[in-house]
Amino acid sequence: MNLRRLNSRLLRSLWLLSVAVAPYAGAQDTVFRYYPQLTQYVVLDSPSRWQVLDTLPGSLHRYHPAEAAFSAMHLGYLGAPARYNRPDTDTDWGVRTGFTAYDLYHLPDGQLRFYNTRQPFTALGYQQGSRQELVIRILHTQNILPRLNAAFSYLRRRTDGGYQRQITRLSDGHLTLHYRDSVGFYEAFAAAVLHQVNAELNGGVLSDSVFEDQSLFNKKLAPVALHAATERNNEKSVHIVNAIKPGHVLRPNDSLQIANAAAWRLEHRLEWNGYRRFFNDDVLDSSAYVFPMPDKGITDSFTTSRITNRLLIRYQPAVGNRHAVLQFMQENWSIRNGAAAYSLGNFSVQAQVNSNLGRHLGCSATGYATLAGRNSGDYLVQPRVWIHWPYQQLGAEAAWLRQSPSLVAKQYVSDLFSYEQNLPARTMMRFRGWWQHHTWRTQLWVAWLRMNDAVYWSQTGAPNFGGLSGWQISARQLVIVFPMHLELEGLAQLYDSDSAFSFPTWIGRLSLFYQDRMFSGAGVVRIGTDVRYTSVYYQPAFLPVMGQFAEQRLLRNETHPEVDVFLNVYIRGVRAFVLVQQALQGIWGNGNYYGYRYPAADRSFKLGVEWWFWN
Repeated sequence: MNLRRLNSRLLRSLWLLSVAVAPYAGAQDTVFRYYPQLTQYVVLDSPSRWQVLDTLPGSLHRYHPAEAAFSAMHLGYLGAPARYNRPDTDTDWGVRTGFTAYDLYHLPDGQLRFYNTRQPFTALGYQQGSRQELVIRILHTQNILPRLNAAFSYLRRRTDGGYQRQITRLSDGHLTLHYRDSVGFYEAFAAAVLHQVNAELNGGVLSDSVFEDQSLFNKKLAPVALHAATERNNEKSVHIVNAIKPGHVLRPNDSLQIANAAAWRLEHRLEWNGYRRFFNDDVLDSSAYVFPMPDKGITDSFTTSRITNRLLIRYQPAVGNRHAVLQFMQENWSIRNGAAAYSLGNFSVQAQVNSNLGRHLGCSATGYATLAGRNSGDYLVQPRVWIHWPYQQLGAEAAWLRQSPSLVAKQYVSDLFSYEQNLPARTMMRFRGWWQHHTWRTQLWVAWLRMNDAVYWSQTGAPNFGGLSGWQISARQLVIVFPMHLELEGLAQLYDSDSAFSFPTWIGRLSLFYQDRMFSGAGVVRIGTDVRYTSVYYQPAFLPVMGQFAEQRLLRNETHPEVDVFLNVYIRGVRAFVLVQQALQGIWGNGNYYGYRYPAADRSFKLGVEWWFWN
């Protein structure tokens, strides 16, 4: 797309955007019903903390979904496999499958939203972009009885990608119910969740000089490693929560009256989760694999069924910054991988405590221990202490972790190869300090960590284990000279040079934008640019047959800053955006590689709108 065509398309889109939102600028509430204060929600992991809808533009549509979490990386297109680009993010307890390449696209179960609304609320969103990129969002919630709320949400993403065989479809659906009795003694939650991934996997391009090859006027012509590989993931879960608040009585009031006076809360969760992963490839791709492919091709499958019982005891008085949670968790797994089938169990205990020790001193502690079952001996101990005074906070934290390998790391059966290994548990020790100044809008973290026996994959597909130690320094800064805003975020990390793991030394993100109210305060406009940069490092390869990122030492590609230009507008319940990604492609360089032989797509254009209304 040349610059003249891009400017013309941008001007037409801005005109259409102004036509779409202008009628609402001066509308009265009787014409355009916009009442965000009528709708609140809680999340599954914090069932007593009610929150209002976020009415600010924030980072709406500014980042690739996997980049919204800072320090994450992906393979260059919507729905591409993604991971964090730092080694200390995984501290989960319990048994893990190990297939995490698409986790950054899905809402964690603990963040499921349960609503309470005085009037039915609906949100509709639509996004269209280059490369057949399509995003559809639907949310509807209403109190079908005075104290019983139902909500349904659906998110669909689809793209062709920038190169051959990158068509990806992701679907997420949530159905939730929330009930609270008239006196606030009993509360119940129920949810059904569906995550689906249907992706073509091309194994990367065959050439490492895609951006220098002048004959590739169309990136779709670049030859790729795999021509028939596909992956399908299907994950379903059901959550049922029953909770009582002993000794609590709430005076009768309307359906949105929120109870927060109960100090004790007893909660039981029953969860069922079913996960299926299918990988298929045809024998025509046999030359791309190290191991000989069977004549019938590859048809791998990995299926799990898990039933989890959790008992939680919460203590949180209405006054003061104190709370404590004690959780008991029993897991029962059934696993089928090819012709292999086995079952396992796990029993763990988790505790969280938070308290102020005075006017200026606070502390908290988090930890878990697996007492019996497959991961017996796992633990996390994470104490934290901080000092706060007007506008500032200074704190320190330590963490000791022992975590057993995932299911796929210890045992896997494939048509291509199989293994069963007795891998040791990963151990990690980390010390971290931080300082933040609320008036200056400054945050700074410094950490030292050491890991032993962490699992990584080689390009042959077999898991190995190794260690690393080193430093991390991260910072955030917001500068406002109204109406201009400057946001800076950076991470510097330096680890052992002889480690088997490779991470970028520097990750940075800069946002410069103009933000102001418009239409007599009825709306907000934000226009600006985002700049991202990741330093040169041995970018991970991706193993489609295993669904895992692998360490490689063959190639380090040059990297360049990436610049996006965006316009966000919201007027009451209408939110709209225009985005140009890779806007300055060719200025610093022709393009970046996000993974080993996974190049970025060319400049792209996106336009979208969301509509909130109460009826």
